[in-house]
Amino acid sequence: MGGQPTRIVGEVQTGQTYDMWVNLTAPNDPGEYVAYWQMHNDANAAFGETFVVAAEVPGPTPVPSETPNPTEVPTGTAEPTNPVELTATPTQEGPTPTATEVPPEATATEVPPETTATPAPGAEIMDILWEWVSLQEADPPGQSLVADSDNYNLVLLANLTFTAKADCNNLAGEYTITETEIELEPGPFTQIACPEGSLSSQYIQLLDQVDAWALISEQLFFGYGEGAGVMGYENGGDPPVE
Repeated sequence: MGGQPTRIVGEVQTGQTYDMWVNLTAPNDPGEYVAYWQMHNDANAAFGETFVVAAEVPGPTPVPSETPNPTEVPTGTAEPTNPVELTATPTQEGPTPTATEVPPEATATEVPPETTATPAPGAEIMDILWEWVSLQEADPPGQSLVADSDNYNLVLLANLTFTAKADCNNLAGEYTITETEIELEPGPFTQIACPEGSLSSQYIQLLDQVDAWALISEQLFFGYGEGAGVMGYENGGDPPVE
């Protein structure tokens, strides 16, 4: 979104506050955009919380078509005609008709309006098999791809529990989530010695540090370690049925 690094003028002592801002420009193409901002010291070491900036660029608004005005139908006034006198001729008197009881009209039963349930935060990333495909680190800066992404995955269940595969090991636990933040709490997990070159231990440690999330172009991103890096995931389809 065109933001540029901004330096703090002067010194900010412990306990003091400092106001700063960054000018951002919304992209021209419609869609959802997320940017991560992190503070660094003079040694370029990250510190503090990660700031997440999300923006949605709407598409063009459709122009409603004009509704034609109804054509006015002229009304006429009927001219009175000469009255015709009618003479009633009495007939033979018969029995007086009796009134028939008419049942009351049925009344419509009022149907209560349907209530729309508000989706839970993060519902769009739940019950999906997410495969770990990339790792971007801030210090030192670098990005790497996960070769065997099908051996490292994560499933966030709607009941706020999760399961994960870390190469030859499996783990599960609970998690909490908001619109932009997430925290995984791993439970007991297997501790099998995986083959040389495995990322099992690193993957389990990273999951324990996850603190932010974003869904961009159907890819899931986890921020971890308060700005230390970003983990990238791709949609692997429906989770396996156990």
